[in-house]
Amino acid sequence: MRDLRYKNLKEENDKILLQLTGKYQHLANIYIKKARGYAVKNIDTEMKINDTLLELDDYDSRNVSYENAITNDNLFIENHIELLSKELKDPNRWKTILGLTLIALFIILWVIISIWMRQETPGKSPQNLSVEKISNTQVKVKWDEVDFATEGYFVWKVDSQGHVEGKYHTLMLEYIFDVEPNNNYTFYVQTKKTQYLGESKAVSIEYKNLVHN
Repeated sequence: MRDLRYKNLKEENDKILLQLTGKYQHLANIYIKKARGYAVKNIDTEMKINDTLLELDDYDSRNVSYENAITNDNLFIENHIELLSKELKDPNRWKTILGLTLIALFIILWVIISIWMRQETPGKSPQNLSVEKISNTQVKVKWDEVDFATEGYFVWKVDSQGHVEGKYHTLMLEYIFDVEPNNNYTFYVQTKKTQYLGESKAVSIEYKNLVHN
C-alpha cells in the first residue's frame, strides 16, 4: 500500500512539473533531480517535493513575475533541499541510522527540556512584517525567519469587505499576493505546526493599495 501511494504521489509530482511553464518549470526540474538524488526515496520526500511544486505552480498560474517570486535560484533550491532526509551511502547503513536516531532523540529531548525549563511559548510568531509594492495589482509580504519553524508558514489576506483568501503554505520568508487598486488589506502570517510545536499566533499588517489616476 505504501509503495502504491509513493508511486502515485511521484506520478502526481511529475504531472505538476509538466504543467509548469518557462523558468518555473526549469527551476522545478533542477530541484526535483537534486531532491530525488539527494534524499531517501519515500513518501515523505515526495510530499515535500509536492509542497515545493505547488508553491511554484501557485505563482506560475497567477502569472507572477519569476524575478519577483524567486530572488535567487540556488538559494531557493538549497532551502528546500535542506528539508529532505538525506540518503545514506554507508555500508553499515543500519548501524549508522541507529546511531543518528539515538543522537536525534537526545537532541530532541534536550530541546524539549530546554523549552520547558525556560517556559518559552511554543510556536513563536513571525516578526517584522513588511509590505513591498510590486505593481498596482501585486505586493510582496516579508517577515523574519522563526527558529524551529521547520515546516514553513501559512499566509492569507482579508480585504476591506471581509473577504478571506488563503491559507497558503510557503517555505520562504515572503509571499506575493494579488491585490486590487484602491482597496485595503490585512495580511496575516503564522508558523505551521511541526512535530513538536503548534501553530503560532497569527500576526498581521495592514496595507492600503492607493492608486492615483
